[in-house]
Amino acid sequence: MSNHTAKAITAVLATAVLAGMAQPAQATLLAYEGFDYAAEENLNAQNGGTGWAGAWSGSADYTIRTGGLSYDGLPSTGNSLMVSGPWRTIGRTFDVAGAFSDYAVVQAGSGDTVIGKDDTSIWISVLLRGTTGRHQGLTIQLRDDYYWNFHTDTILGVNKNTSFGTWGVFHSSDGLSPQPGQYQLLDSPSAQDTVTRLFLVEVIFGANDEDTVNVYFDEDAAGDPATYVVDLTIGGYDASFYGTLLRVGDTRSPDFAWDEIRLGDTVFDVLPNTIAPTLPGDANGSGFVDDTDLAILLGNWEQDPSIISTWEFGNFTEGSLGDTDVDDNDLAVLLGNWTGPPPAGAAVPEPATLVLLGLGGLTVLRRRRKL
Repeated sequence: MSNHTAKAITAVLATAVLAGMAQPAQATLLAYEGFDYAAEENLNAQNGGTGWAGAWSGSADYTIRTGGLSYDGLPSTGNSLMVSGPWRTIGRTFDVAGAFSDYAVVQAGSGDTVIGKDDTSIWISVLLRGTTGRHQGLTIQLRDDYYWNFHTDTILGVNKNTSFGTWGVFHSSDGLSPQPGQYQLLDSPSAQDTVTRLFLVEVIFGANDEDTVNVYFDEDAAGDPATYVVDLTIGGYDASFYGTLLRVGDTRSPDFAWDEIRLGDTVFDVLPNTIAPTLPGDANGSGFVDDTDLAILLGNWEQDPSIISTWEFGNFTEGSLGDTDVDDNDLAVLLGNWTGPPPAGAAVPEPATLVLLGLGGLTVLRRRRKL
């Protein structure tokens, strides 16, 4: 390795340090409710899960059902939730001052703090199971009002329609009660639909309250999100929300069930078994680009041309540039995708430590690898 190359690497590392190693925030599960309470207990006043500001509050007819709902590829913990009577509601608010503080904004007019900061997005997943009855109204809603006004403040409702037995999505952000014309059908199962359904929702908060909501229905929870197809897009309205409401309409069956409510900032948070894309710079496949990957790269720097270095040895450009060694191009890829280690582990290295690691790595004995 020439002095020129060593100086170039040092300069790149120093530039990254001076730039603060600014990278996107780590993926995070912001809120979760798996209904991990004792069977037959009332949900009202329960405060388990994470990412919530308080306990569940509402009807006393929501009880914990033995066993969680099952959906292939999605992990499930605890039990699930059921309701035993018609026209019942129960709600809970999210922790906008804590878990969702990076996504929170003060709502114009009301002065309420809601989730909806411009240029952020939230992913939500939930399992719902319908009933054998036809006259029904299983709903989970995102709400923007502290007083849970069903008729005017539904940002997004996922519902099994009371008249048609079909699953769909509605909203009433225009200040009107949900109307049949607003009800967007996702599929048309028979009235005897008792299959557990997976709803995946992406809420994208744009400028001037021009938000977009993408809804995915029954996707592969352990598949590649790049293959997912949006079943419904609703846009052009203020989709900021404060809490969630579980509601059931005029039902004649107690067989409704809710489970596994997740909110996160990526699809990989709310569907943790999905196939994550390969992250450029991640030599060891940890899902993060950190000092471990840098050490791998430096340990294989500029191998003998007859020795082929691949991704796991730090050659991140083998496909695009056709090269067979680890060089400046690969270092640029690694630094350009730097994340630091996982949040629940060793702390992200201090900038000075990173520079010292880079300088020290330039003098270590290079390993020789052959495939």
